[in-house]
Amino acid sequence: MSVIRTTGHDGWIHVELSSPANRNALGTQFVEALIATAEHLHREMPRAVLVTAEGPTFTVGGDLKLFAGLSAEELPATMDWMVSGYHGALLRWLELPMPVVAAVHGAVAGGGLGLLGVADTVLAAEGTVFASGFAALGLSGDGLWSWFLPRMIGQRRTVEFVFEQRNLEAAEAADWGLVTRVVPGADLLAEGTRVVQRYAAGPSGSLARMKDLLVGPTREALRQQAARETAAMHDTVRSPDAVTGIRAFVAKQQPRFQGS
Repeated sequence: MSVIRTTGHDGWIHVELSSPANRNALGTQFVEALIATAEHLHREMPRAVLVTAEGPTFTVGGDLKLFAGLSAEELPATMDWMVSGYHGALLRWLELPMPVVAAVHGAVAGGGLGLLGVADTVLAAEGTVFASGFAALGLSGDGLWSWFLPRMIGQRRTVEFVFEQRNLEAAEAADWGLVTRVVPGADLLAEGTRVVQRYAAGPSGSLARMKDLLVGPTREALRQQAARETAAMHDTVRSPDAVTGIRAFVAKQQPRFQGS
């Protein structure tokens, strides 16, 4: 079964992250599926897109069990491929001319925060928790967080969120500007469907031009920042601290970083 499923509706497409067994972790298969899904959406050109996730968690971010099982020699190449591919997929999502609605629940963590950045409207179920976790892993982070977060929540709050490893509850995430609004968990899918249907019934040409006005001027700068973020991950994943952090996180232990 695919880790991402797409279902066509009247004028819109439902995209569902469908790997609940590993809490929709971002592994190699997920990156390949996200790229394929972006290309599918560009071909089909629906009037709107809804993104949800199967299981108790929207996404926990990178597949740390996968990474922890790799040797110190294998880890860098795998991470390089994943980060580069993931950033390319996010950029393709950002080029979509139609509105993208994300309806998230459970948790959104790590590189998975990038999926919030490429959405135009983000609904969060009550009880959803948002976290970066990069510092705990000894990594600089991916998912284009260094571009999206300062623009959504501001520079100071980004530093607090990422450096201090803050966990944000849904209401606080909405107050900070990370999500659009919070809805009861039982109403999440229905509300997401209502919003995407409203967009799909709207003036698609006007909405596409509006989106281009908002996003278009930043695309080239974002590509440059994606290259910088990828290079930073290339460097940090090769440090002893990254191996220490990843293995300690999976083992639920406190890492002892060397400061490398």
